[in-house]
Amino acid sequence: MPIYEYTCQKCNHVFDHLARNQKDVAKQCPSCGAAKLTKGLSSFVARVPTPATRACDTCRTSPTCPTAGKFGCGGACGQ
Repeated sequence: MPIYEYTCQKCNHVFDHLARNQKDVAKQCPSCGAAKLTKGLSSFVARVPTPATRACDTCRTSPTCPTAGKFGCGGACGQ
C-alpha cells in the first residue's frame, strides 16, 4: 500500500495518506478542509533479500557468529 503525500493548494499544509487501494484518495485537507490537493508519492524503503542478508538473518543463531543471540550482524556478513 503506497503512502501518498498531499499538499493543500489553499493553506500549503503537507500531509500523508495511506492508499488502501487505487481508488483511495484524500478528499480534503485535514488542516483547512479544502478539497484542492496536489498528490505526490512519498519515499519508501524496501528490504530485498540478498545472499548477504539471508546469511545475516541466520548467523545470529550460529555459534560462530560474533553477535550470536543479539540483534544485528556486527559486520560478520559485510553489512
